[in-house]
Amino acid sequence: MKALFKRMVGTLTKAAGFTAAVIAFTPAMFATAAPLSPQIIPASTTWLVHADFDALAKTSLWHTVQHTLKHNRRLQAAINEIQLITGTDITTDLNDVTLFGSSFSPGAPVLVLHGTTDKAKLINALKLNAHYSKCTFGAYTIRSWQSKGQPMFGAYYDAKTIVIAHSQSALETELNMLNGKGPALQESSALMSGLHEGLMVYVSGKDLWKLHLTGKAQSPLLACLRAACIGIGEHENNLDIRALLTAKTRRDAMLMQTSLDGLRSMAELAAQNNADGSKARLVGEAVTSVSTQVRGRTLRVDWPIAFDLVRQAVNLTMHPGGSPAEQSSGK
Repeated sequence: MKALFKRMVGTLTKAAGFTAAVIAFTPAMFATAAPLSPQIIPASTTWLVHADFDALAKTSLWHTVQHTLKHNRRLQAAINEIQLITGTDITTDLNDVTLFGSSFSPGAPVLVLHGTTDKAKLINALKLNAHYSKCTFGAYTIRSWQSKGQPMFGAYYDAKTIVIAHSQSALETELNMLNGKGPALQESSALMSGLHEGLMVYVSGKDLWKLHLTGKAQSPLLACLRAACIGIGEHENNLDIRALLTAKTRRDAMLMQTSLDGLRSMAELAAQNNADGSKARLVGEAVTSVSTQVRGRTLRVDWPIAFDLVRQAVNLTMHPGGSPAEQSSGK
């Protein structure tokens, strides 16, 4: 049990990775989806990720997600492991996840999760940690533990809302935010500029060029990037990806546009030599729909991907030897 607990906590505390995995493969069956609300995000936030699992469950892509979960032993094992420890089936019990931070440091992320958990079972699992302790903050019980030598703090805001942070002060700040106390992110903030109704996933950040200075990311694109917003949803039976990339100067925005157009052309060239249902062929088909436009210092990217191509890509990954017809049908 201790080994299972450590693996589960490790997954949760690797916040971005955890969120990405859940975004990619988890539905949600709640009737009350919770879209991103800036009122619960502190004004000091530098980046955020929001996943609305109800929105995913309503898409026509859900059949492929179900198929993937059913036939991927590693994913199914991870789902079963989390359920064993927490009492939560992440394929049915999660509503949404919001992850944000005031900086890009490893200790910055704060996670707010809406869903159904077995509170008693989860707390008993936490108690297995040698560094477990608890204290009170107003009406809330804050529980702390360690994961890979890093302190973690968590609390139930209500029966369906859990907050997890790397510091007690960050956790207390978010509990206050959920109660409407403290300066919140404004709807006019650059972090919210790409948000619209019906998104499955929304990712945004500002001052991204600082990542280049710290050496955490070496892409020359980041060196000239001020802010970015990326939304993923469904529109007219397409997986609809929209991005707003704000550069330091208009020239930088145009250079980013040229770079993206070049990458698209390279993918299309590679696809010409892979007409047998391979990943390269699918990527080549998918990128033909990418369009870019520069307005001022902002590069807008629109990328509608036909769900049939998404299904083929998923099935090709799961069944490399399958025929194109099988990949298209989702079998």
